[in-house]
Amino acid sequence: MSNQTKDKTIEQLKLALDAVPCYVYIKDINLHYIYANKITRDLFGLSEQEVAGKTDYDFFKVKTVEQLRKIDNAVLAGKSSKEEITTHDKFNNTKYFIEVKTPIYENEQVICLLGISTDITEQKELENKVTYLSLTDALTLLPNRRHLNEHFKQFKSHKEKTKYSALLFIDLDNFKPINDTYGHDIGDKTLKIIARRLQSDLRQIDFVARLGGDEFVVLLEFLNEDQLAAEKYTKEVIERIKNHLMKVITIDSNNFSVSASIGFALFSEDSQLEDVLQQADNLMYQTKENKL
Repeated sequence: MSNQTKDKTIEQLKLALDAVPCYVYIKDINLHYIYANKITRDLFGLSEQEVAGKTDYDFFKVKTVEQLRKIDNAVLAGKSSKEEITTHDKFNNTKYFIEVKTPIYENEQVICLLGISTDITEQKELENKVTYLSLTDALTLLPNRRHLNEHFKQFKSHKEKTKYSALLFIDLDNFKPINDTYGHDIGDKTLKIIARRLQSDLRQIDFVARLGGDEFVVLLEFLNEDQLAAEKYTKEVIERIKNHLMKVITIDSNNFSVSASIGFALFSEDSQLEDVLQQADNLMYQTKENKL
């Protein structure tokens, strides 16, 4: 093949790659760009000539570059790769890519690497949204029962799991009359207010979820290695929550208050969520009956 034919073939290949809706690029053994197709050049805001000689440090944050270089060095050592990469654009928006890289050889020596990256940001955001919705109570935006289950599993693997924690089971005492008197719209708004009040009474590491209806669960995490100290703190939190929930609620010129029955159970690393929930639920019902 003549040089003229080779040049024509290369130009045709470049035109074809410029039409590909993926980020295609080549880096030399020093990880300098020697080629980038149009979509990649547009991302970088550079011409074909300007891209040559640039490195990832010219386009990405250091943390991202370190991740990319680790992959690139493995590829230059002869290993192909397929990785999901998370980066941030110049507006600090999170971007997700599936990146495939393979070494290019000449005389059995790696002379550069070829990379093809596909933007999966929309797909990833949709997946994240679906996950969020599956773990979130639609009304209060608190974690739901499924999220509580997932959180409890992660919580048990924490390094501070030897400390006692507490689960509070909260049931509103007079929520049904509010629904019957003022209507479900005000009832829904009341639950939202209750959710915010619960969150404001807790530490940042604690966890509050809505099980459904007028039932909520709070996890007071990693309280103390001493059981009596953990119990004392739990009872203090319960009193704080009760007092806060009983403050007057005003919605659409309607004034009313809500009280709650709260049961609790202390637990440690070997506890199962269903057992702890049942213990707290039983104590909650005892508390409610004592009010009658």
